[in-house]
Amino acid sequence: LEHASASFWLADTLPMNGGPPMDGLYTSESNNGLAFHNSYAEKWAKVNRDAIREAGRDGDGFFIVNSAYNSTAKHAGCTSLGDYVTNFHHDNGGILRSILNGIVNGGFSGLTHGHCAINLAVPRQLKSSLGSAIDSKSREMICRWMEMTAFTTLFRTHDGECGMNDSNGGKGTLCAYEDEVVMKQLTRWSHVYVALSEYRLQLLNEASFKGYPVVRHPILHFPNDGRFNGSCLTKEKKKKDGG
Repeated sequence: LEHASASFWLADTLPMNGGPPMDGLYTSESNNGLAFHNSYAEKWAKVNRDAIREAGRDGDGFFIVNSAYNSTAKHAGCTSLGDYVTNFHHDNGGILRSILNGIVNGGFSGLTHGHCAINLAVPRQLKSSLGSAIDSKSREMICRWMEMTAFTTLFRTHDGECGMNDSNGGKGTLCAYEDEVVMKQLTRWSHVYVALSEYRLQLLNEASFKGYPVVRHPILHFPNDGRFNGSCLTKEKKKKDGG
């Protein structure tokens, strides 16, 4: 850590965030990858936590994990829901809505420091139809993503496939770094994130000492509100059913 001058890092699980190989041989967990798959995430988090402690950097460094199991929250400093190219659909795992749901639901499970990276790459399949400039919908999606992330634990961008060449030697994807509107919004929402630093520090302290998630479902503050605890939905369903 001293040689790298690292304060934090992304502790990816391999291969491709999928955990240990299923056909691997292991000395524990029934000696097979399938049984070891879930607990691998928490053991990997513990390895990274131990590295910080051995370097004497406890309280001065942290790491991000993108997979979790029972005791991951005990070791991990921050959890990430990835850096997918988002959209406004309702049937795709990489959508903006599902990421927010994941952060909120993770908070119920003890993953108090949830966030996601802002992917600044436009989908490769749009490159041929858009030419050299991103379209208005892609621009809005990225800006909405920045807006949401400014109110989470960590405001972090990710280049994705920005700058990678395709098979013909040209750019494989469009990068939002080249868009003036996106850059202005990046400045705006990063400033909002910084402006909330004192409030966020209070929430981080509550997460550390009380286990409250930084991004919270409203029911944690308003447990008797029927809009959040489901009672309104139950009454509405009874009305529709004639009850």
